[in-house]
Amino acid sequence: LLTYGAETKEPEIIRLATHLRFVSNYRPPELYGLRKVHKPGVPFRPIVSTINSTTSELSRYLKMTIKPLTGKGQSFVKNSKTFVNGIRNYHLETDEILVSYDVKELFPSIPISDTLDTLYNLLSADANLLSRTKLNPFHIIKLPELNYIRKIFCKNNYPRSFIDRVFQYKLRNRGSAKPNALHNPCLDYLKRLSD
Repeated sequence: LLTYGAETKEPEIIRLATHLRFVSNYRPPELYGLRKVHKPGVPFRPIVSTINSTTSELSRYLKMTIKPLTGKGQSFVKNSKTFVNGIRNYHLETDEILVSYDVKELFPSIPISDTLDTLYNLLSADANLLSRTKLNPFHIIKLPELNYIRKIFCKNNYPRSFIDRVFQYKLRNRGSAKPNALHNPCLDYLKRLSD
């Protein structure tokens, strides 16, 4: 982070890097499970809460930087209230039915490399990016991959294979602001291609 801050002179990245270096009162991420009562066998959905962890501020910064790339397609629905209001005035013909599809493991099924490539292209084409950050697209897509996440685990002498699995899981996890912020522009872009 310090290197990126020095290269780009982005004050928020410099502040985050300094803060991470000297503050020691962060909470470790917490893993918990939510029961999927609508599924056979009632499996658990693993959630990692990163609130007040070392990555939570960086996640918020990434989300603020990337979020304006979403919501540009015709099929974009902000939330369930917007969906209900939009469908309320829609009239179904007698030969039509309304279908709802459930996507199994949506975020884990999106390849991270494809997501980062799409995100890089969207950020490169974004004329308003400089109004949100001094970071360039290269720096933004590299932030989730920063080695400092791995270094935190290495201090505890975890095996490298365990660290890599945790790192991959963390990038794909729903409990953090990062994955949704990373994947949503990619999904939005794919939806716009199909509209």
